[in-house]
Amino acid sequence: MSAHRNSPSPGGDNPAVLDQGDSSSEFSEPAQKVQSAPKAAFSYFSNVTCRSQFKRHVAKVGGTGKLADIRAARGTDSGSNWSTEHLFGFRVLVKGKGPWKRTLPSLNKYVTLKSFRTVSDEIRNFLAGPSDDYSRMTEYELVHRYGVSLGQTWAAAAKFANSSLKTPTTTSPLISETMPCEKEEEEDEEDEEEEEEEEEEEEEEEEEEIDKSEESRSSKKRPGEYGDVEEVSTKCIRIQRQFKSYTPSGQIDVGSTSAPPSSSTLPSSPPCIPSPENVSHGDGPREQATLRLATLAIRHILYHCPPQDGSNVNGACIEAAVDIRDEYLLRRAQLFHGKWITAEDDGGLLIVNNREALHHQRPLILIEAKRRFGKVADGRPVISNECLAQMTCEALSARLESPESPENVVVINCVRQYMCFVNFKIDHEYIRSLRDKADHLDSFIRVIPSEWLDLMDQSGREGLVRNIHGIMNWAIETVGGAAADPEDAS
Repeated sequence: MSAHRNSPSPGGDNPAVLDQGDSSSEFSEPAQKVQSAPKAAFSYFSNVTCRSQFKRHVAKVGGTGKLADIRAARGTDSGSNWSTEHLFGFRVLVKGKGPWKRTLPSLNKYVTLKSFRTVSDEIRNFLAGPSDDYSRMTEYELVHRYGVSLGQTWAAAAKFANSSLKTPTTTSPLISETMPCEKEEEEDEEDEEEEEEEEEEEEEEEEEEIDKSEESRSSKKRPGEYGDVEEVSTKCIRIQRQFKSYTPSGQIDVGSTSAPPSSSTLPSSPPCIPSPENVSHGDGPREQATLRLATLAIRHILYHCPPQDGSNVNGACIEAAVDIRDEYLLRRAQLFHGKWITAEDDGGLLIVNNREALHHQRPLILIEAKRRFGKVADGRPVISNECLAQMTCEALSARLESPESPENVVVINCVRQYMCFVNFKIDHEYIRSLRDKADHLDSFIRVIPSEWLDLMDQSGREGLVRNIHGIMNWAIETVGGAAADPEDAS
């Protein structure tokens, strides 16, 4: 997070545009009053989800899906300048279109908590959430009421209380008796291998059809379709649609201190996010506030959740632990033939090995904070092309630093009080191919995201605890030998 980074540009979901420039034609040409809206900018995250779609879309932009397309492109070295062409060049695939799970599939093996009843009071208080008046309390008061780490967390969250969607209230118990969606996640994991095999067969058939259709279709790029940034007219009429699981954006009172909660949305539902065009960004909290909230919430879990809650220490120093890094880190890694890339993250998690004289710090998880979402479609955030490309550069540079490191690199994308765990699977074959035959690279970087977790919603906090708990258990297994890779359920 630095000043030179490009911020995601706001987008909408196909608004109708009303031309108000010439009032004299109001009655003479009524049919021309409502014009077709500009086509929404191409979303790589939503559209490039399999090999056949990769081939289809890269052909539309006139590329080949090879690094040769971007070798001479300006800004290739710095991840803050990466965009759609780099995603195609480095061959990035996003797994599916959701709905995503709250826990990353690669961490499920390491989540050993079966019930929140066994966790410490500090974690139970975190899951229960703050009192209704917390946003009107000082940090001093919150610390004395909730303790240091949790009080500071709620103080950081209060900065977003007056400018974000209020958490709906329900009559459900504050603490779940069992881990949510655990059975469903296990069943989904068992079916994933079969689904991937079927998907590969379908993709091969689709690719043959695509090759034939693309020959007869113009490859000329349509205006606005694949642009990374698109101007959205200020003269827009928002089309209201009804969704069973989400609150229409027109009913959200953004920026109000007394926005009424919607009883139709349960805490277990994915967060309903106000659209970017309905949020005033000028007076909102900056990226530093987002980063502070995320690191404080994670730090509280690291302090009080097993296996680092002190229950197994018995007065002795544990051999290894997960610690949080608040500092920005500029990483420079060699791609191929003397070509280097640079990436700057906003912090992360690392393994501290206490068995060595000097604490050995191994990068584990990266954090990337943004001030706002690039796009919100039907109440669901969509990671922008620039943000996805920037996180890809960060994950790739971390992977290239140590080629024998785990194949999975996790980046936590934080926006306001929302967090998304994004798993980048960069296997050893990809690294070897990248360095030996970059222009003939045929492997892919596979991206598997979690659901967006709302820290002001109980289910979102439960999801955060599960992921951090799994990361800690994973980290412990990496000590005392070669780094173990999370079991990839993808």
